Amino acid sequence: MGRNNRNIVSVESEYEHLVKTIHKLQESLVTLSTLRDDLIYRLCPALRAQYEEKVGGLERELLAAQTYLKEEQRIIEILQAQMNARKVPSLNTAQEQAREEFKKYEENLRQKAEEAENFRKDWEKDSGWSQYQEENASDAKQSYQEFRQASQEAEEAAGEKSGCGTGSGSESSGDFSSGERSEGAFQENLSDKEDGKGSDRAGQIRTIKDLYRKIVKRLHPDIHPNATQHEKDLLNKANDAYKEKDEQTLQAIWDELSGLDMPEEKYEDTEEGRKKLRELMELLRARVKALMEEVRAIQSEFPYTEMEFLNDEGAVSKRQDRLHAEIEKTREAISQLEELIKRFRQYVEQQ
Repeated sequence: MGRNNRNIVSVESEYEHLVKTIHKLQESLVTLSTLRDDLIYRLCPALRAQYEEKVGGLERELLAAQTYLKEEQRIIEILQAQMNARKVPSLNTAQEQAREEFKKYEENLRQKAEEAENFRKDWEKDSGWSQYQEENASDAKQSYQEFRQASQEAEEAAGEKSGCGTGSGSESSGDFSSGERSEGAFQENLSDKEDGKGSDRAGQIRTIKDLYRKIVKRLHPDIHPNATQHEKDLLNKANDAYKEKDEQTLQAIWDELSGLDMPEEKYEDTEEGRKKLRELMELLRARVKALMEEVRAIQSEFPYTEMEFLNDEGAVSKRQDRLHAEIEKTREAISQLEELIKRFRQYVEQQ
């Protein structure tokens, strides 16, 4: 009799399956949403700051020099055209025409320099997201493990493959492993630069992240479509607080939420209840898929795409040397053209 009982398999009802699937999708959504925000507000600004420090300024310096060189070359071309047309060459006219033609390029250079300067000021004012101690050096790796787990659970819940799994047939699995190594190494490099207050700041960052994750799980509209306007306002407030690393505000929001009932609608095991659960499940599937696409999009763009390069000191040094060499070469070419224009001016004045 006991042996027969051990062979009894519990059959999961449709209602139970729907509830379990929705819970998995909810967890996946929270994980992906938090990871996306971490990438936007935390890692990518840190990557951009590192890129600016190592090569960004040199790249803009080279671009400015190359643009100026082209302007000087254009002045020579205009003067040559004037002489070919048997006109009296006018240096002032040639310079004015060249400046006008390159006006939009110069404006673009000024805009890039201004954006970089504004970013630098903001970063120096509060670069807390980049300050991690050794205890947080593997935080990025953990985030990616969570992302892969959330993706796998979302695929299982959705009953379809989305290309985010960890199986041998997934093209993305290798990329995520590389991402884990690169991001973990990047954060370890940041840890080496911290001061004595790094540990306290790292603990604060983790607290902020945990608070934000709990708030998102309570208030995200895709998880709780029947949220009140007040709850929507709280989520917007939490988003702003997370961007600003405002632990006090996040704690106040969580204190308020922890005293309230979960806003999740209760569905009964009826035909109407199961219908609503199926609708909610499809809504969550679509949102999880969209979030995974958002994360991939961030990973395919600057500055995230420079993470592996920034971790390679040899590659960074090589690019710096190349940029310095190109800048020097361009400056030499500019000096030659300036000397040529100077001689032309002297020639005109002697006529």
